Amino acid sequence: MRGPRTPFVPALGQSDFRAYATELLAAGASPVHELVAVFDGKRAWVRQVDEALAAP
Repeated sequence: MRGPRTPFVPALGQSDFRAYATELLAAGASPVHELVAVFDGKRAWVRQVDEALAAP
């Protein structure tokens, strides 16, 4: 993996992030920040879910 162009789409497929966000919103949590993280050894890249989905 190299830098911030790390592919986040596979990481998104490993999580049911939308269902979890829906649960939080239904429980009254606001705002809900949806994040996705990719790890490579001691390095980590984090993006907002919407940003990761929009990336090429």
